[in-house]
Amino acid sequence: MSIEEKSLVRFKALVDTKPLYNIVVAQIGVRRNIGYGEELLKYLRKMGLSLASTWPVFTETLYFIYRDLGRRRDFSSKLEDVKRVLQYVEEINAGFHSVLSRITRDFDIADTALLELAKKVPVILLSEDHKLVGKARSMGITALTPYELLSLSIDDGKDT
Repeated sequence: MSIEEKSLVRFKALVDTKPLYNIVVAQIGVRRNIGYGEELLKYLRKMGLSLASTWPVFTETLYFIYRDLGRRRDFSSKLEDVKRVLQYVEEINAGFHSVLSRITRDFDIADTALLELAKKVPVILLSEDHKLVGKARSMGITALTPYELLSLSIDDGKDT
């Protein structure tokens, strides 16, 4: 895969549920088995990519946060931290009825909303879902897994 890093700067990072979840839990100080959240956020900032997502992805992300953190004694304070972090993720409206009409067996409402938006808005779609990434690529959308994005080397202008 060949992607010009400098051309990515005009894009937003349109994040799917798992990358958003990992970024949020890293920002609120909760360690998970998949620990790329902090590194991914630093990398996106270095590239000048802002975070964006859709209401279905926000809903799924919050579901997993409640599921995984809901029994913690400090859940109320962690929830306030989650709200603070999510304020910085832009919501791009996909249009419920438009997305609803395109849901299939293979792609749920969150996946469909991401694909619909990525067709219209200059974004880099970030997802751990290889089927979603493959479908996006077949549609001509720039789509990467978080691991693929992190493997890109960025020339920051410093000689090392």
